[in-house]
Amino acid sequence: MPEISARSCKDAKSLLEINPRGHHVVDYGPQSIIAHVFDDDFEYDNDNELKDTTKTLRGIIAKYKEAYLRDAAFTPILLPYAQQIALYEYTEIQTVCLNNIKAHFGNRLRSFLNELFKRKEKEKSVREEMQAKRSTDKYIKEAIRKQVYVPCNDMKSDVSKKNMPAAGALDDESRAQLNTFLSCYPENYTFKKDSIYYDVIVSPENHLSAFF
Repeated sequence: MPEISARSCKDAKSLLEINPRGHHVVDYGPQSIIAHVFDDDFEYDNDNELKDTTKTLRGIIAKYKEAYLRDAAFTPILLPYAQQIALYEYTEIQTVCLNNIKAHFGNRLRSFLNELFKRKEKEKSVREEMQAKRSTDKYIKEAIRKQVYVPCNDMKSDVSKKNMPAAGALDDESRAQLNTFLSCYPENYTFKKDSIYYDVIVSPENHLSAFF
């Protein structure tokens, strides 16, 4: 069997298509999905009778199979009961993916939001403007805090609650990108304790689409 841990999250990303809305692979049960991903790496000797769910999953996996096998440099072999064998790997795969999300989601989101807000550019603009007026360092820092850091943090706070920030906080292009990010979650999905940062720790499986 090819190496699993290094490619587990890539497999999970490909399977986001399984849900027609593109949100949660857990609709089919992650254990079932992962088993089908890995047993689809092998040839079958008992493939005559398939359940509808199995047919659906294999049909979607087939779209990625050729490219995946090429990237993994793996040639399918005949392996009876591959699905049962794959189930043993489920815990390892799940742990790798979810720990990765819990460890890095928050920092990546903050960096992403800073870029959308154009924080560095705005900070530089305020600093240069104040320096041109020969303002002291104290006044420059206070101006940057009020004009850049405070509105940037307010925007991040809105997003953490799954809200779009106030008009004017972001330009049209940035708002469109943020809307794409928030659309990774179903409309009726709410973050526990009204915080995406808390929610990703307690329910990392619900943030696969947004993370990747």
